[in-house]
Amino acid sequence: MRAYKPALRGMQGDSATRPCTRPPCGCTLGRSGGASLRIGGGELRYRPDIDGLRCVAIVAVLLAHADLGWFRGGYVGVDVFFVVSGFLITRILWPGPRTELDAGPGFLLAFYERRARRILPALTVVVAATLAASFATLGPQRFVEVARSAVATAFFVSNLHFWRTLGDYFGTDVRLQPLLHTWSLAVEEQFYLLFPLLLALLARAGRVRALVALALICLLSFALAQHAVTGGRQQAAFFLLHARAWELGVGSPRTMRSKTTIGQCQR
Repeated sequence: MRAYKPALRGMQGDSATRPCTRPPCGCTLGRSGGASLRIGGGELRYRPDIDGLRCVAIVAVLLAHADLGWFRGGYVGVDVFFVVSGFLITRILWPGPRTELDAGPGFLLAFYERRARRILPALTVVVAATLAASFATLGPQRFVEVARSAVATAFFVSNLHFWRTLGDYFGTDVRLQPLLHTWSLAVEEQFYLLFPLLLALLARAGRVRALVALALICLLSFALAQHAVTGGRQQAAFFLLHARAWELGVGSPRTMRSKTTIGQCQR
């Protein structure tokens, strides 16, 4: 998912843009070749800074998984990625003067359909390749464990599966869980399933009330996460959506303050 920023409405007729050659994308291309998208009355442009931030977050996680003694804090990259994802999904869905959410269920169905087209092909290849490699290299018991995690991954509930079956995410047994990394994808997809419905309700309450409601939800999620950690349920705080929702939600308010109707182009 590429990141885009809103431009002024008056730019829609600017000669600096030209039609995209890959319909039905709906993009325009500036002289620099950067893609943008018009939704309602606004225009979105590619944000290399956000893509760069995502890259830094991913590299941090990879270095942490490499067991480098001097880079043990790299898992914070997951938290950064959640904040960026919450920011981007709100940019897609949050309304301006004319809300895209008011278009009815068709808009939400289109959003879910775009998510499926983006995620499912690559996920299918990863799961199939993992099962094939596990069948060829692991014993029967281990293969059954991997197969169970593959089923959970396919239904975007692998975070629940690993929460129930793993003793410690940072333990040595996780090396034999090749689909463990899908837990964060499951958290994101669960959020993406519920958050558009929440925004559809908040949009009818107005921007200020929506911001207050979202802030309260984030505070509640943060409190639940802290309660789980202090209560000895660190695994729940790590894997479960209710304890991670505040990270995804904290990226939303900046976008919700905008008065421009915005959306997103997905390649």
